[in-house]
Amino acid sequence: MPVTILKKPLQKFDQKLANDQLQALKTIYATYGLDYFCQHFIWILKKKPEAEDPIPVGHWNKRLVPFVPNDIQVDFHNRRKKRNWILKGRQFGITTDGIITCLLIPAIINPGSAGLLISQTNFYGYQHFQILNRAHRYFGKVFPFIDEHPSNEFWRQVHEHLLHTKYSARKEIVYDAIDSRILVDSAQKEEVGQGLPGISDLWCTEVARWPRNPEETMANVKESVHQDGTITGESTANMMSGYFYEEYQRAKNDPDAEFMAFFYEWFKHKEYRRTVNVLKPDELTEEEREIRSKVDLTLEQVTWRRWKTSTLRHQFKEKYPEDDISCFLLSGQSFFDQKALLSRNLELKDVKPYMISDDKTMVFFKRRIKGRRYLVAVDPATGRMVNNTDTDRTAMVCLDVETGEEVAAFADRIPPEEAAMAALEIARTYNDAMIAVERTGDGGTIMLQLEHERYANIYKHREWLREEQQVIELPGWPPTIITRPIACNRLALFVRDYTYLINDPLFVSEAYAFQRDPKKGKPQASPGAHDDRVSCRYIGHYVRLVLLGYIDPVLMRGERYGQLESEDDVA
Repeated sequence: MPVTILKKPLQKFDQKLANDQLQALKTIYATYGLDYFCQHFIWILKKKPEAEDPIPVGHWNKRLVPFVPNDIQVDFHNRRKKRNWILKGRQFGITTDGIITCLLIPAIINPGSAGLLISQTNFYGYQHFQILNRAHRYFGKVFPFIDEHPSNEFWRQVHEHLLHTKYSARKEIVYDAIDSRILVDSAQKEEVGQGLPGISDLWCTEVARWPRNPEETMANVKESVHQDGTITGESTANMMSGYFYEEYQRAKNDPDAEFMAFFYEWFKHKEYRRTVNVLKPDELTEEEREIRSKVDLTLEQVTWRRWKTSTLRHQFKEKYPEDDISCFLLSGQSFFDQKALLSRNLELKDVKPYMISDDKTMVFFKRRIKGRRYLVAVDPATGRMVNNTDTDRTAMVCLDVETGEEVAAFADRIPPEEAAMAALEIARTYNDAMIAVERTGDGGTIMLQLEHERYANIYKHREWLREEQQVIELPGWPPTIITRPIACNRLALFVRDYTYLINDPLFVSEAYAFQRDPKKGKPQASPGAHDDRVSCRYIGHYVRLVLLGYIDPVLMRGERYGQLESEDDVA
């Protein structure tokens, strides 16, 4: 006689009661906000409980605490958009926050939602699912350590009805009463996210460490996100190249970029301070005094920083970034003085330009001074692909001829005729400044347009014409094997000795990634990075020195890259 195996039927939920519970949670969320909702409905594991943390009566795990969002998480809650790209440090709680506030809570509050978390590997996917499952399991508990506690009646009721679940074989939670689901998957799977019907919220963690082709993986899964859905990518820094780095640079620099850039330094996290053997002011190194003065660190924070740098050494800035430049490790040797650039980058954090165009492509750092000479240097776009989806830009900088200070800047992907009008606008703003245009690419078209506008103050380069045995003048600056090394060397000297006259943080970012080719020694942008803002500046400083009489283009001998060593070499 065959044996009959009876399957236990699924527990039925009350749909009307589930609807009432949903409306109650929606009202609380709408009335008190996300942060209040997290504190009263979500439990997480504290990463490192302090030794003096008490264990309340009846508690068996003092690491289990209510989820109180920290300052970094609150800032992200207040500023996030539908498309976000986050550069972070370790242990900031960004991933945990994303799992809870961008996947779990939306799945509960918005019936019919489908959330997807993509981890870098299957191993991390399992860890992330534990965070999700824990937050689900304890959702709504008042006293988490005794299920039968009278205060947990709401928790029992809401899990029997509104949050009634059925699980698939995958790392997935399915709320059948509200038809919502959350899936945790891995970037190790090429087809991750494909076939999922209408993803509402996509969270991608540690994108800089995704295997295979992360750009292709992201492109495929984005097709499954519906039009009003949210997409967030986050990661600690890796190399100064690759998909995450390129996308962060676009989000940071391009006003039309798909994603909004977020960056959080380690000192924004209040937990990163050390109260044992706190350093005294006279014990600080020169570097520590410098960074303390620029970002207002406490002695407890400096003590923590010294302790961490002694254990992590060169990896400290990657894991606990102080700026969004040095945290990306260079694969080659930087052409410019890194210390000078990073120092200026910190100084520029709180410096605001006096005017920015509506599309954020044109920035004015300083007001014009009547009677001063100014120079607008233009590096025209060539159409060169910087990465798989991005081309170079037309970039400009306006310099004070006498001091070399940056007073205005521009960068955008526009036709050459429009670039000429942008250069004209800056030049006329600054006392009818001279315009120096690189001849390559669209440079010729830009100069023709300027001629059409009857603008006469155009830089003409003096050259020795061997066939005619005479010196001639031709419009535009020529990037030759002689002029480019001289121009790059002069800009390198300016960056080293006159850093305080640099006002554009976007140039600082590009200059840091401007590195020597390991084989040929020629400086160029690192893979995936731009160098348009660097190019227009080395043109500008070359021409500026010609105008001041320090460089004679006809008599100037050729140089090797990096040959310049002191100010005396300028003349």
